[in-house]
Amino acid sequence: MSHESIAGIAAQFLAAYQRRDVDGLRSLFVCDEDLVVLGSHRDLELFGWQEFEKSIERQFDSTVESEILVRKQATRLLAEGNAAVSYLDLEYRGTVSGHVLYRPHMRLTLAFELSESHWRITQLHWSTPEKGSVLGENSGTGPFETYQSLAQAVTSAINNGSFDFSALVEPRLHPNFTEVADGNCLDSVAVRAGLEELAAKVTAGCFNWQVQLESSSYLSDDSVLLLTTADVQGVTEENVRYRISNILRRDDNGAWVFIHQHRTQI
Repeated sequence: MSHESIAGIAAQFLAAYQRRDVDGLRSLFVCDEDLVVLGSHRDLELFGWQEFEKSIERQFDSTVESEILVRKQATRLLAEGNAAVSYLDLEYRGTVSGHVLYRPHMRLTLAFELSESHWRITQLHWSTPEKGSVLGENSGTGPFETYQSLAQAVTSAINNGSFDFSALVEPRLHPNFTEVADGNCLDSVAVRAGLEELAAKVTAGCFNWQVQLESSSYLSDDSVLLLTTADVQGVTEENVRYRISNILRRDDNGAWVFIHQHRTQI
């Protein structure tokens, strides 16, 4: 059996997980007491298929949807080709218990054994770096969640006629914040003038600003690059869509603040 065969089993595992297909997963594992599943915290230590199946069913009950992309995979054959281990670096995005979760790096190791010409998974170990959650899970403090909450706060304030740049936007901007838009480089003073002009001319109740995350990457432990799209309604007769790159960094209090934005209409 080749490395490609192992990669195929790993791909089947990820596909079945995304489909929330317990039967599909069962066909890939050794379904006995020798199965070992380890997670990212001490409470997630499962021994035997029955424990793992119950855990998977609970996960699937709370997961609305999930998308898993393989960033990197490495496989090694062992025991003269009768066993193998495969490491995968994954990107995960899903909706769990009503919360949108994003993990730019989820680590997964699968151990396999060859039995009667079929590969079966005998051990699974996954973990997530502590700083991997760009959406901030339930904490409300992730960089993209910071962006979402800003968009929602500005939308609400403009619609009820109470927009205050100093209270809503300025605290979330780094002192050296810059924005590139329409070929111009703007500082926070110019950004303030533009937002206040927009707020003054928009009809109350007609403004809407929605943002969606396309991708993200950590530049360092305390800075992140977000690539997003934004749909803005109420400024013109038609919906306006932008592609926006944002760089955020943690301030001295651990909060995410915007240091740079590049906005292009698409």
